Amino acid sequence: MNSHKNKFQILSLGAILGVVITASLVSSSAFADSGGKYNGQRFANMTSYANQQSAGISYHANQQSAGISYHANQQSQSTTSHTDQKFAYTVYHANHQSQSITSHTDQKFAYVPWHADQKIANIVSHIDQKIVDRTVSVDHRIQDVMSHTDQKFVDNTLRTDQKIVNIATHVDQQPVDRSVTVQYSPSTTYVSYGTSPTPSTPTVPTPVPIHNDKIPNWVKDVFAFYLAGKLSDHDLIHTIQYLVSQGIINA
Repeated sequence: MNSHKNKFQILSLGAILGVVITASLVSSSAFADSGGKYNGQRFANMTSYANQQSAGISYHANQQSAGISYHANQQSQSTTSHTDQKFAYTVYHANHQSQSITSHTDQKFAYVPWHADQKIANIVSHIDQKIVDRTVSVDHRIQDVMSHTDQKFVDNTLRTDQKIVNIATHVDQQPVDRSVTVQYSPSTTYVSYGTSPTPSTPTVPTPVPIHNDKIPNWVKDVFAFYLAGKLSDHDLIHTIQYLVSQGIINA
């Protein structure tokens, strides 16, 4: 728009200059007869001045037009350069952002499988360790139970064997024949020791005292061992004789 305005101003200035020159020529013609050589010289001067002014105006107009064109070209080039730079920067930014997103996505994708594998590895390791710990605990518990059972069995066997030995020893230490037989008749009472009866003065029979009201547990064990086949007939007979001698049972 500025270019068209400048051209319009130049054309207007040229038209005014033409009017001035025409008026000068008319004035020169009017005074030609009376002015003579003076008028011709004046006309020549005015023509030279008008030509110089017209040339100056034309030169100025050309200079201004050239400056406007140069400025327009410079502005156009600057705008084009700025547009190209902005477009290039936008493309670069878009490419860089795309690369960053792709790199981040790839890293995130790589991290997720790695994290999943690591988590699975930890879970598997924990399960394996738990199985190992549980197996060790179970095995140790089984060993403890077996050891306790074996020890208990050994202790019971030792106690049982020791008890049997003590009973057998105790029975063996008693007299072989301490049985007492009392025979009653109207006039005579015979008391026999072993197998030889001896007459005595008639007396009132006295019952054999019983010192205990119940059978001891070890006696019960003797009969249990005999039924189980762990005692011989000889050991059982000695035991019964001992019970009779102590008044626990009557013969």
